[in-house]
Amino acid sequence: MTLIPKAANGVMRAANRILIDLPNTKPLLEKQVIAMCLGRAHGINVSGKGSPASLVPGKYSDDDHLQLREYMFSEDVIDRICVLFDEAGIVYVRYVTDNDYNEPGLTKRQAMINAADATIRGMGMTMISHEHHVNAAGMGDVWMNATGVAIYTAKGQQKKSDAIATDWWKYMKAVFPELTFRSDYSDGDPDYEAGFYNLVTNPPAILTEWLFQDNKKDVTWLLDNSNRQKYAQSYFDWFVSLNNKFANGKI
Repeated sequence: MTLIPKAANGVMRAANRILIDLPNTKPLLEKQVIAMCLGRAHGINVSGKGSPASLVPGKYSDDDHLQLREYMFSEDVIDRICVLFDEAGIVYVRYVTDNDYNEPGLTKRQAMINAADATIRGMGMTMISHEHHVNAAGMGDVWMNATGVAIYTAKGQQKKSDAIATDWWKYMKAVFPELTFRSDYSDGDPDYEAGFYNLVTNPPAILTEWLFQDNKKDVTWLLDNSNRQKYAQSYFDWFVSLNNKFANGKI
């Protein structure tokens, strides 16, 4: 595990290392009790994972303005979140670094998350793993109509993960009323469940799918700079709210 101080520009960049930011500014929070472990979506070497305009441009030459790759959106919004965390003096983890666009694989992701968790616990905080993805209804070669935002946790009753997921879902749904928020209340809460290795981790873990990369309207939203900044700022505000709930024993 390598602890790396905050970079001069507020966004940490290093290859093949787990990055834990140690702020050198006065923290915004009176007491930080949780730290987010931010994970980028699937890398460039994973098939699909983009809009049809990006993956089959010859077929959709009239849609050049709708070219989107999932990993690039995820990387960009995480960059923005990290800048906000740095400015506020908040400790966080970035476990898939932003100058390596290849996919590390689910098994390696799981190991990296657990390794980071051990260090964060040693600092007296609870770590929460959160991967930021974009959904798809197909394989990326055809425009589809599915839309919406969803959040996933591991299968079964995951008390902390479920509570965090529900809190995120309700908070972001209130901030973005124009978007559809998908849900599965079959077990009493809105999150979906999956057996992904990167959700079956030592710390609480959530994975979000923000809109659909094969829906034209969704891609237009995802490419908009102001929407991305609002996403990052809303995430930052949610984190502050969540930290206070943990500090007061409400989660």
